[in-house]
Amino acid sequence: MDQRISEQDQLAEWVAPLRDQSAAYTLLAVCPTSDAVLRGALAAASDAEAPLLIAATRNQVDVDGGYTGWTPRALVDRVEALCGQLSPTPTVLCCVDHGGPWCKDAERIAGVPWSEAKAGTQTTIRAALDAGYRYVHIDTTIDPHEEGPLPVETMVQRTQELLSWTEAYRQEHNYSRVTYEVGIEEVAPAAVDDSHARLDAFLTQLYDGIPPEQQPTFVVSDVGTSFGTGQFDTDHARQVVRHVRSFGALVKAHYSDFVEMLDAYPRCGVGGANIGPGLSAIEYESLCELESLAKSIGATPTWHDTLRDVLVESGRWRKWTTDAGADFDALSADQQETLLATGSRYVWAHPAVEEARASLYDQVAAYRDGDAYVTWRLRSAVTDMMHALNVVGRLE
Repeated sequence: MDQRISEQDQLAEWVAPLRDQSAAYTLLAVCPTSDAVLRGALAAASDAEAPLLIAATRNQVDVDGGYTGWTPRALVDRVEALCGQLSPTPTVLCCVDHGGPWCKDAERIAGVPWSEAKAGTQTTIRAALDAGYRYVHIDTTIDPHEEGPLPVETMVQRTQELLSWTEAYRQEHNYSRVTYEVGIEEVAPAAVDDSHARLDAFLTQLYDGIPPEQQPTFVVSDVGTSFGTGQFDTDHARQVVRHVRSFGALVKAHYSDFVEMLDAYPRCGVGGANIGPGLSAIEYESLCELESLAKSIGATPTWHDTLRDVLVESGRWRKWTTDAGADFDALSADQQETLLATGSRYVWAHPAVEEARASLYDQVAAYRDGDAYVTWRLRSAVTDMMHALNVVGRLE
């Protein structure tokens, strides 16, 4: 049997107790922002005998290599190679995260038309399914040509169209079934007066227009989390969970990176949690610690300056500032540090950053195995998350 098929069947078994509420845990989805993050997450899943989703955005992994350098096929091959080195072998499912029009920054910045943005999304999904992904997040929440929040009817129509196309492609190629994730906003826009009514309208209209095989397993909605903060609204989350369950689906919480109350997710009935820039921040912090070690022994590392220069030149940090025309040097020291820590994910695979990193590892080699240290930090962080989310031992 194809290992990927058995993994998809396993995902259905993980989801079933969450749907009937016979168990309380939250599935963890890690964004593959770097090879170190991937290695740390897979090792943690092996240690904990816990299920793991690898959720790759169109910016991270795509036919053009994304900012990680991986195509969907290359990511699957890397996951399989790493899993083969671990015992017990972790059970992992690769997923398309934010698979939708204009979810790729290049499309959004260029302001390409709907037809081109849709075609780009289909290209990503096609390559992902061909590579063995069996989980697709259809995200139709972005449109650079619209002012304010998108109308629910527009999101519904586009979500239905992409679900229908994806399912037709799956059936045409006789691939095993796909788990679908849909949603409206990760964080409700300020202009939305009643996010509950907006979610209800979206799900009601969506379910009225799709067959059973296209119905989502997970729904993304605002549960009080936001980028770079530790907040989580338990009362609101429980309300959203009850509402989404009435449609037969589970809530997927995005922006879970810095949430201090991760252990509240299972208690609130949250079915899945996405982790992305938070792990890049841990990778960044561990490298800063290695650079401090290098300086303490008289070395002159260039890693931090190189990463800063490359990230600033890339301009990708601007996505996370309120002033698109801001000068990086004019930002506060705290803002700069936050952008470097979380934005590091965009440039880990840049040749200059990789070279400076390798040099740093050489400089501290007599005192510490740099790569092992970074991987250990990431592995430990993911293990802690798995304990908080109560997924340890769920492979049983």
